[in-house]
Amino acid sequence: MKRILLFCLICIMPSGIVAQIDSTQFLLQHFENGHVYYKDGRVFNVPLNYSLLIKKFLFRDKYDKNNIKEFSEPDMVATIKIGERIFLPTKDGATEVLQKDPPIFVQYRGSLKWEGKQVGYGGRSETSAVDSYSSFQSGSTMHKLETEKLILTRIDKIFRIERKGKQYRFINEKQFLKAFPNYKNELKKYADDNKIDFNDIDNVLQIYNYASALK
Repeated sequence: MKRILLFCLICIMPSGIVAQIDSTQFLLQHFENGHVYYKDGRVFNVPLNYSLLIKKFLFRDKYDKNNIKEFSEPDMVATIKIGERIFLPTKDGATEVLQKDPPIFVQYRGSLKWEGKQVGYGGRSETSAVDSYSSFQSGSTMHKLETEKLILTRIDKIFRIERKGKQYRFINEKQFLKAFPNYKNELKKYADDNKIDFNDIDNVLQIYNYASALK
């Protein structure tokens, strides 16, 4: 009980509505065991996931009927570790530390669309009014949360690196090359020869490490 009180958690919604949050709205396929590291030294072990819909890390509280909850002190969270993956809860959303040396990070953003409501003759409308809502509390503020089924169409990856004291963000080859203007032609050839896909994390790490080693 003390563990729960110290964690200071807020329940997002009653258990009867949890099923309406479709798993496709999350970064991970399932809630996975992870550790939450607080700036004051507290560490908690709970099943975690990241909601691409409301852009928050959430957890299942096994002491409270597995209800989905959010942290009441998000500013106190330093890092979140899920398996071997390390995340930083930044103001822009979930940011994963892909590599420490040379450092590179990736931020995840979900592109979601309404599945649509049933309309006449068995069709669906994506523009029909949404009339099913729930809410969750964050601090003293209540927020509405649409509970119509959403479909995750894609997850955008926004990479961040630092070079010569300047930060660069990129999602494609053109933006990446701006960080290495002196090696633009060489890196473009490398990307073509190795069929680098800038939506693939391993591919991005490959070309970034190659570029960082250039003298």
